[in-house]
Amino acid sequence: MPINIPNMLTVLRVLLIPLLVICVMREKIGFALLVFAIAAASDALDGFLARWLRQRTTFGAYLDAVADKLLMTATYVVLAVHAIMPSWLAVLVISRDVLISVGVFVMLAVAHRRENIPPSRISKWNTICQALTVLFVLTKTLVPLHPLPGAVLYATTGSLTVVSGLHYLYVGLNVLHGDEDRDEPS
Repeated sequence: MPINIPNMLTVLRVLLIPLLVICVMREKIGFALLVFAIAAASDALDGFLARWLRQRTTFGAYLDAVADKLLMTATYVVLAVHAIMPSWLAVLVISRDVLISVGVFVMLAVAHRRENIPPSRISKWNTICQALTVLFVLTKTLVPLHPLPGAVLYATTGSLTVVSGLHYLYVGLNVLHGDEDRDEPS
């Protein structure tokens, strides 16, 4: 396992997940907000540092993707179970991540393809929107906020989640079929 600063930040993000879940379960929403903000910041920082320090690794790319999926899945599940977030949104987010994970498994196990499909722009915007949605719902639990921003965030996050999932499905099917002229994510 290549140990470098970006990978250590990614591991930190994974280690923060149980703390975040416990904070929400114990209704320590202020702490949950702080922990999620640190985890989200580590996601942005690890990618930046990997590029800046030239410490990008295949292991780091996979670890980052797994850490993102674990963080978002755990967060959306615990927030939906505690009725802090709409359950339909959690189902969409988790379904997309399951679709992507199954696709990666199929590429590795069945097609023996080890291509690392980099995140597309739509996927990056989706991740940002999902994180902003979590920050919003945790904040509105602490202080009263107008419902309109929440409705807009939920609709935007849901839409981006669906579009991003369909885009990965399209790219993954092209990779499996060996289409060299496929639409590469950028």
